[in-house]
Amino acid sequence: MDNAMERFSGRVSVNRATGCWEWTGALDKTGYGAFKYNGKKVNAHRWIYQQHHGALTRWVWIDHLCRVRKCVNVTHLEAVTPKVNAERGDASGPRVTSCIHGHAYTESNTYRYPDGARECRTCKYYGGRADPIQPVSS
Repeated sequence: MDNAMERFSGRVSVNRATGCWEWTGALDKTGYGAFKYNGKKVNAHRWIYQQHHGALTRWVWIDHLCRVRKCVNVTHLEAVTPKVNAERGDASGPRVTSCIHGHAYTESNTYRYPDGARECRTCKYYGGRADPIQPVSS
């Protein structure tokens, strides 16, 4: 028997102030939780939503009503169309001023993909992780 729910639960920390169930496992480059299920990487919020509400088509987006991408609390998630999600203010837009690791989206630190998506150059350089702590020189 697969212990996926047990593995999943071990990567969640409840934020009592917000009610968010914050994903403590790996995050993808856009800040969503990444979970391995049946040998494939899946979005943690989509996986837990499906465990509670059933299968989703790939054309259904899960909106984080709390606006916290790493939240996996099913009461904070709602299945919507991409249009509805965009109308509600998808947080990947220009109002986000820094990456998930806190690096500012400046002109020199922002890589633009041909489709218009952007990525922090610092994180891109370090393979999607925050840059390591630099030693203090004496």
